[in-house]
Amino acid sequence: MDMKAVVKDLTNPIYAVWDQIAPDAEDFCDGDNECAVEMCIDADRLLMTGNDAAQLVLRTAIAQHGYTSVLKALSSKIFLV
Repeated sequence: MDMKAVVKDLTNPIYAVWDQIAPDAEDFCDGDNECAVEMCIDADRLLMTGNDAAQLVLRTAIAQHGYTSVLKALSSKIFLV
């Protein structure tokens, strides 16, 4: 799975998670977008919004590319803060 497809498949699910956790997470991240994206993909939070498919895409991408590479790719294209 290439990273462009990963970003495309996860953009809306990440925004959906952020909508739910932003009131609590925004201050913690203090303007750090990578932190905000990590808060959305960590701890199976994509499942919070009922998005099993997005969680599977994330797990597959991490298995193929590594957690840090996936986080960097997502946070360079998805802007939450």
